Amino acid sequence: MNKVKAVIFDIDGTLSPENSWTAFSRDLGSSVADHLAIFHDHLKGHIGLDQSKKMLLELWLKTGNAKKQYIETMYAGWPLRDDAKEVVDWLQSKDIRVCLITGSVDLYAEHIARRLGVEDYYANATLLFDQDGSLESFNYTTDQAEVKLQQFREFCKKYGLKESECIAVGDGDNDIELFRHTSNGVLLTGSGISNELQKATWQSIDRLGQLKNLIQQ
Repeated sequence: MNKVKAVIFDIDGTLSPENSWTAFSRDLGSSVADHLAIFHDHLKGHIGLDQSKKMLLELWLKTGNAKKQYIETMYAGWPLRDDAKEVVDWLQSKDIRVCLITGSVDLYAEHIARRLGVEDYYANATLLFDQDGSLESFNYTTDQAEVKLQQFREFCKKYGLKESECIAVGDGDNDIELFRHTSNGVLLTGSGISNELQKATWQSIDRLGQLKNLIQQ
């Protein structure tokens, strides 16, 4: 492996133990079961993307809590993994760049980046608010792995990095292209890991703090 110059972190399930999409429904006060039913119906091809987005938006708006200020307060209360800040601080002390690339929404990614002191972050979804701060729509793409790869390449171009000089840390299938293109995919182990992602993995860790040992080898 080349000298590590950057580490790319996923957020959901990696830097945070939360799945931000279901936590969003839960903490707005809507039904997580209904949220998952809509999501799975879309995955099975029973409903299209536009219809699934419309149904989710209706689910959230019914709570009366889908306001930007409420959502920002909600995000501020969500946990990070115990060692997330320590690891990010350590990487930056070694002059290793840190970037967040997440399948979650931009507002959440912004909150996490600010809490961790990270300059570079990319999100695959966007919450759209009206002039009064009420949620009116959101943008989302189902091909998250490809979008993450494009964002990663944008980050590499920005800093003149080779893909092989980066480590990608994640836990889900939308990280698979980053694992493949860096050849330095670090899997944070947990439940529901696909065989395909495991095959693309370079190293596995149980805690983020173990990343230090991999870099110091």
